[in-house]
Amino acid sequence: MPRDHLVEPVIDGLILHFSVERAELGEVLHHCRDAVQAALDQHYYVGVSHLFGVAAIALIRSGDAKTGAKLVGSMIANGHRPRGNASHALTAALGDAVDGYEAAGALLTVSQAGRIAVTALDAAIERIGTLPRCPTGPTHTDSFSACLPSEKMRRCNSFALSLSLSLAHSLALALALALAPALRSSDDTATRRHSRH
Repeated sequence: MPRDHLVEPVIDGLILHFSVERAELGEVLHHCRDAVQAALDQHYYVGVSHLFGVAAIALIRSGDAKTGAKLVGSMIANGHRPRGNASHALTAALGDAVDGYEAAGALLTVSQAGRIAVTALDAAIERIGTLPRCPTGPTHTDSFSACLPSEKMRRCNSFALSLSLSLAHSLALALALALAPALRSSDDTATRRHSRH
């Protein structure tokens, strides 16, 4: 497979990093799910592992912090450090229990954790689809989004989010292209390590 495919999970991860706490929960869950599945399909385990941090935040927002902690545990065990927002969100959701769930996740291979992530994200998508929704969109259980009081405000919020995602995409593309040579060698190392398990 052409090495250009390595750029896609990096772009997805950077866009999700900017939007995972702010965008509408359903959109975030779908984006995380599709990004993890695509990286798994490409056997790009470095990319899969990097996505576990944002997937964990999405799962916390949907009410499944325990699975999120397992994903972060797998991420750490494979040599990747989650961003501070993921660690803080897990500690806020689980307290001292976070260490036990992360330890359980550390026993998983990246592909195992990736399949768990996809299953959990699918379940979250189905779960929030059955919840009552505010007239303006976000679910009542979405702790990072509030019901907007007017259609005008909703449109302003949507425009601001679209603009921020567009800027994030441009930045992510530039960074991914700059990092592509390093990603190639990192992917080769991770693939060799994964093949030994």
